Amino acid sequence: MADIAHHNLINSQASPGLQRLFATLSLWRRRVREREQLARLSEHDLRDIGVARGTLYDELRKPFWRP
Repeated sequence: MADIAHHNLINSQASPGLQRLFATLSLWRRRVREREQLARLSEHDLRDIGVARGTLYDELRKPFWRP
């Protein structure tokens, strides 16, 4: 809830450049969280979603700024 309120405050009062910066930082933070979650998946979970271990390692090696 605090993130949403903070996000709305920034969007309503900030310049477009600051809004883009905030959006980029949020995207990078989301990538970090998603990759951390992927790293915790078991072999069974990976098979269930159809992801090979090698593909997972490729994803985990990416820096947070790369999609």
